[in-house]
Amino acid sequence: MTRIVKPPRKKRQELVNMINFNGSARDYITEILSKFGLIPQFVVPFATIEQISRMSEAAATISICGTLGGYLGNGLEQQYGVPYVKSIQPYGIAGVTG
Repeated sequence: MTRIVKPPRKKRQELVNMINFNGSARDYITEILSKFGLIPQFVVPFATIEQISRMSEAAATISICGTLGGYLGNGLEQQYGVPYVKSIQPYGIAGVTG
């Protein structure tokens, strides 16, 4: 992050960094976020170096796994003010459907 991500040229209120290391549910995530007018930018390992360099332009960062996404999420929040959405992952039927 310290050598690739650059300061934002322009903030994009519709862009959300989505840290999803194995790519599960990409279509579903895109569909859900589009209902709110948001565009997910899937990073690691799905982004180009150019896309990663512009992660600071996003409105927020979401991670499927807080443990694995914490470095990027926290770093973007601390260094560039990109809010990192920290939420507990849903577990079990009640967590997913409730």
